[in-house]
Amino acid sequence: MEAAALFLAPFALSLLAALALRRWWALAVPVVAVPLYYAGLRFGWWGDGVGEDSWVLLAVFLTLVAVTGCAVVIAAVRFLTRPS
Repeated sequence: MEAAALFLAPFALSLLAALALRRWWALAVPVVAVPLYYAGLRFGWWGDGVGEDSWVLLAVFLTLVAVTGCAVVIAAVRFLTRPS
């Protein structure tokens, strides 16, 4: 369970930043948080390492997923809170 929470932490941080900031520059959070998470795994700062050889591709893919999720949250919040 701890590994899953650690894995989801950069995504949760990214979506919370998008929800709280509601600005497009909040897309910088997943661009920094997800690679930092994988760097921490790779260099043993936390977790048990990256494990397989294709971890770089996975990190890039998950960064793109997090950025897309952030963009959807920002667009949805801005759409729903716009003046009528």
